[in-house]
Amino acid sequence: MKKILLIQEGSADEYGIKRLKEETQLLGHNFNQIKHSDLNFQFSDGYKVIDKNTGEDVIENYDYFLFRSAKDYKTGIRFNHFTYTVKYLANQKGKYSLNFENSFTHYHNQTKIYNYAVLSSYGLPIIKTWVYATLDDVKNNDDFQFPLICKPAQESQGRGVELIKSLDELIRYCENSKFPVCELVFQEYIQPYSETPEDIRILALGDRILGGMKRISNHGKVTTNYSTGGSVINYELDSELQQIVIKIMKIFNLDYCGVDIIFDNGQPKILEINNSAQFKGFEESTGVNVAKSIIEYILSK
Repeated sequence: MKKILLIQEGSADEYGIKRLKEETQLLGHNFNQIKHSDLNFQFSDGYKVIDKNTGEDVIENYDYFLFRSAKDYKTGIRFNHFTYTVKYLANQKGKYSLNFENSFTHYHNQTKIYNYAVLSSYGLPIIKTWVYATLDDVKNNDDFQFPLICKPAQESQGRGVELIKSLDELIRYCENSKFPVCELVFQEYIQPYSETPEDIRILALGDRILGGMKRISNHGKVTTNYSTGGSVINYELDSELQQIVIKIMKIFNLDYCGVDIIFDNGQPKILEINNSAQFKGFEESTGVNVAKSIIEYILSK
């Protein structure tokens, strides 16, 4: 029997945790979950990562490691450095963590700004994107055509994403944001074919594509996220979309990810990459057992 530990600070993905635990147990193995803030570290001539609830060294006690959100959504504290530290120490003991290589070849991979820079450098199709250092830079630029999309560089699930229709709105958005301007992303707005915004979410695991779903915005929202009320249906992927995602997996050294695609006059454009993509809507719309696929993939390592 193998032991899998999932470490997640926030509680935004209760469905995913439940499903991963179910599939682990169905396969005859043990699954446990703790928070990043449950961990204490001890370094001397060796190291220990202590679960303060049990006193056990998690590196010694578990065989495989999964990581979800490292952010405490109540306090805003991020424990990303805990994630990277546990992954590294587990690897030193020959133990596997999902997306381990991605964590260290692309340390800043959870920042959208870095992702867009990498994608652009490889010539992959992305939406026109701007990043500025200060509010004065935003006010004095002549790059923007309204409307445009604004979003924080380190948020997920559609948090903080807004459609901005004028310079005055843009200035207010920047002034009211809890993030400095240098941590905001400004993007060209792609007019949807229909009256409601929609995009494609593609999941990939290892060297294979799990499938695709179309996400459709509800209630007049600019975001399409299932977690914020968007609806989802199965979407048949063509070879072009599959090849884009496979290339992204290789560039970022990912074991598992979700890639969001939007169409601009029939041409695919990459919206975002999510290396810990939730999958409730995906399982429901496609019938693909994502949780089982992830656990089987981990156990094969």
